Amino acid sequence: VTLDYNRKSGEIAWRLETASLPVHALASVHAALPTIAGLLSVHAKGRGTATANAFTVASVDGSASLSGISWDKRPVGALNLNAATSNGMLAVTGGGDLRGGALKLNGAWKLSGDYAGGASLDVAGLSLESLRPLLSDRADSLPFQSAITAQAKLAMSLTDPAAWSADLVIDRFQISPNASMQVRAARVQDLTVTNSEPIRMRINRSSAEIQSARLSATNTNLELSGRVGLTGKEGWNLQTKGSLNLAELQIFNKDLLATGAATLDATVRGSLDAPQLNGSLPLRKASLYFGDLPTGLDNAEGTIIFDRNRATIQTLTAESGGGKLNLTGFVGLTGPALVYRLQDPSWYSPPRSVWVGLGIDW
Repeated sequence: VTLDYNRKSGEIAWRLETASLPVHALASVHAALPTIAGLLSVHAKGRGTATANAFTVASVDGSASLSGISWDKRPVGALNLNAATSNGMLAVTGGGDLRGGALKLNGAWKLSGDYAGGASLDVAGLSLESLRPLLSDRADSLPFQSAITAQAKLAMSLTDPAAWSADLVIDRFQISPNASMQVRAARVQDLTVTNSEPIRMRINRSSAEIQSARLSATNTNLELSGRVGLTGKEGWNLQTKGSLNLAELQIFNKDLLATGAATLDATVRGSLDAPQLNGSLPLRKASLYFGDLPTGLDNAEGTIIFDRNRATIQTLTAESGGGKLNLTGFVGLTGPALVYRLQDPSWYSPPRSVWVGLGIDW
């Protein structure tokens, strides 16, 4: 750092050259973003005025790069920025890599007052698979492939960067079966879920508010709204409503073959670390077959109730192996054990109940 200070006027001309400076060593950055890490290189010059109570910035020109960016020890990517000052406005342009996606940035900040301003960000080539490590500690891979293209409008004061917010518009959101997956009882294009209109969200450092999100596929139409916590303990309040083609379930569990339709009305509360599901799932003419089991359920009709960490079969009738079944029971959503009760009047007189335990890895 080199400084040229005019004691009489308080004007300062400065030049800064750094190479591979750990970003967490900067007190202001560490205070605003305590879990971020990376190596900062800067080649810049500027002017400002120092008084007894404050320092005002008149201009900043130069370039900066931040490599090896990580968030809470999880790799994020890299960023390159260029800055130029004109007529009291700081213009910032740049680009980089965000978990394998290409990032472009164009912003401007006023060099006075609270240094308010913002930036537009465009991201292409993202996926849920690449973003998952930023939000979860789980090491297993997701059972589907996805694609995301988005743009955001960032608002942030340079004097209080922790109070940033952004309006996010996702132009493209797609989930489809993995290339290696053998799709059954449907075509790949029938199971490909896409957004039927741009998804709009409001985001800050701790949560995302879904303002509008509609997803569709063949015989599937879902609407999402509410709040999603972006930290382990931040509360969720996410609502999901619509119709679901049960064949979609094989994307998430390749051993589960299902056909038919369901009407979904559910709310997810709790947190990212401990989500709690509430709502109902009515089934209509559904068929369910799991793994290598010799028989499954056909013509299933009934309702499943979700209550926090449990899915309870309120009423469910089905056919299996030529007989009719009346099923009751529950599924614990926080562990690998599935326990349900089968009752078939055609097998027993008077009807009796049979308890069956089935371990499933999910």
